[in-house]
Amino acid sequence: MKENIKWCDLRITIPFVMGQLSEKKVSAILKNLRESQFENAKPVMAEFNVAAISLVDGKKNLLIEPQQITFVSHLEEGFDVEAVQCQFSSVLNALFIDDENQYLFNIEGVSETENSHAGSKQLFEEKYMQLDDEVCGVGYRFLLNDGRLFGEFKIEPLVTDKSRYYYQWVLNKSEKGTIKDMLHDVQSKMNKEWAGCFSVVRR
Repeated sequence: MKENIKWCDLRITIPFVMGQLSEKKVSAILKNLRESQFENAKPVMAEFNVAAISLVDGKKNLLIEPQQITFVSHLEEGFDVEAVQCQFSSVLNALFIDDENQYLFNIEGVSETENSHAGSKQLFEEKYMQLDDEVCGVGYRFLLNDGRLFGEFKIEPLVTDKSRYYYQWVLNKSEKGTIKDMLHDVQSKMNKEWAGCFSVVRR
């Protein structure tokens, strides 16, 4: 079932040339972030035109590189589209970046099961063919492209924990759009592909 998947970590990246990150510029960015919803924003690292800023106690972070900006969030309350939109919009406003942009979206999650290694192999063998004894688990990678949204979806036994499956969506848009549009499209794609992509494992 969908609700069995716990979405844990999110990354949203946009292409943006920030220019030289002087101490003065980093201070101005921090000031803007603190005046929005990130009152506890603080620098973690700033050097060589790269800055890392903790927005919320290390659970939400901002990475500024020469050619791109990345928002990283640990999803304690799951994938809440409205909350993510609000947080990322605050970041864009603080950096004076237009909301119309190209977004790269990466979300990772896990689900509980009895034995993802043995279970994934057994289901594959039931549907397709017998595997050698040394094969202890089976994962899948789906490439997706509907003309507007493209990327990939991975689902596989978690190597370090047999009691879990690992999931990852990496999606991009071929055209510019708002963060609201991107999140809506991503959520629609995740829901649409549920019956197909997610059916390859027994949870």
